[in-house]
Amino acid sequence: AAVARAAPPGVLPLDDDATAALHLLLSGDSAADRLGLAAGAPPQEVAAEAHRRALLWRAMEGDVPRRNRPHVVLVREMYEQLHRQAAQT
Repeated sequence: AAVARAAPPGVLPLDDDATAALHLLLSGDSAADRLGLAAGAPPQEVAAEAHRRALLWRAMEGDVPRRNRPHVVLVREMYEQLHRQAAQT
């Protein structure tokens, strides 16, 4: 919930694509939904996309004000969790 509140303009530096991706991450029903992939996407595709997005958020960690960094770290960790889960299947 804290991440969702931090997403409005000016709090987290997110462009429209990143905002849409964050909305999917927080509201999707399945891992594929949460990554914007087709239903039934193979685990390898889910793992690769989750890893790609985790790297994007890791890169963002150093570019946000210290007070916002916990939100960015949380989103990165959510993507990393999706990656681990998909890689185990």
